[in-house]
Amino acid sequence: MTITKYFILMFFREKTAIFFSLFIPIMLMGIFGFLNTGSGIKFNVGVVDNANNQASRQVVEVLGKISAFKVETGTQDAETAKLKEAKLSYVLIIPKDFGGNFASASTKLQQIPSNLSGGTLQVAPEKIDIYYDASQNPANVQVGFTIFDKVFDGYTHQIARVPNLFEIKQLSIAGTDLRYIDFVIPGLVAMSVMQLSIFAVTGQIVSWRERGILKRLLATPIHPSVIIFSQIISRLIITFMQAMLLIGMGIVLFNLHIIGSIGLVVGLIVMGGLIFLSMGFALSGIATTQNVVAALANVFVFPQMLLSGIFFPREALPDWLNRITAFFPLTYFADALRQVMVKGADIYAIRSDFLGLSVWAVIMFILAIKMFRWE
Repeated sequence: MTITKYFILMFFREKTAIFFSLFIPIMLMGIFGFLNTGSGIKFNVGVVDNANNQASRQVVEVLGKISAFKVETGTQDAETAKLKEAKLSYVLIIPKDFGGNFASASTKLQQIPSNLSGGTLQVAPEKIDIYYDASQNPANVQVGFTIFDKVFDGYTHQIARVPNLFEIKQLSIAGTDLRYIDFVIPGLVAMSVMQLSIFAVTGQIVSWRERGILKRLLATPIHPSVIIFSQIISRLIITFMQAMLLIGMGIVLFNLHIIGSIGLVVGLIVMGGLIFLSMGFALSGIATTQNVVAALANVFVFPQMLLSGIFFPREALPDWLNRITAFFPLTYFADALRQVMVKGADIYAIRSDFLGLSVWAVIMFILAIKMFRWE
């Protein structure tokens, strides 16, 4: 325990290691949290009201009450210019004669059935132009047009006094309100565990080997296994403290709710720490200098950090890349943490991720034993 204590104290004396392993994940959490990226789809809508009558003003008022729309009015030239600059998502052009067929429809409704032809009320529809930004996601574009359709369909039913033929009964089923910050915090915890375990271990071990410290430790009465075991325990303690700090900040600052078992979260953090610590020991055995080990560590760290679903769902990746990254150790780790923390999954629900982590633990442990060098 004495050696473990001194290893921990040595870490806290390394200001650079603390900065990169702790400050960067906290900074990323703050950026993603305060940007409020989980607030849903929002559309900026420009309205050109050429009619400026009671009917058109009522349309603008209704559109302004829709939470997904941020509505502004202006001239056609000004609003289309903003659309071309991607400052707007849609521009709605209300024609000068807007509402003119409302009176016509009402008059013809009073004359039913004499004005019916083949059972259909003959009223010419008004043309309403809606310009949209073609650079948007097509699915999002369609969402906006669906909202427009509902608004004008409501006007049609109001004027024509069409009775409701169906009554929709809303039945709720409890689900998980997963915000973006809820998605990203478990990923940041997993990423910080990986970075701290790999970079701190590889850098320190190679530095000790270059300076002959490992060789001198090997010459002491202390058994080599005690030194390695103390290094592992000290790193696991530091990793656990860092992970708990990030989770605590998520709870305090962003109202993160941990639905699943805290014990299972702790177990996953320990398991992930062991995997990446073993990877760090293996890489430190390959590298001969600190420059080489930094390059090697980056080869393993950055692809996983970018492609393991830390900042965005992996479903956004191409299918072939999605299938490859599914086997990354950080993918298993982040997915398991996310399932437990924000969805309340138990050990059985994450059995595939747990199996993947177990396989990686065995592989990395064997590689660490084979590749680690004292001199």
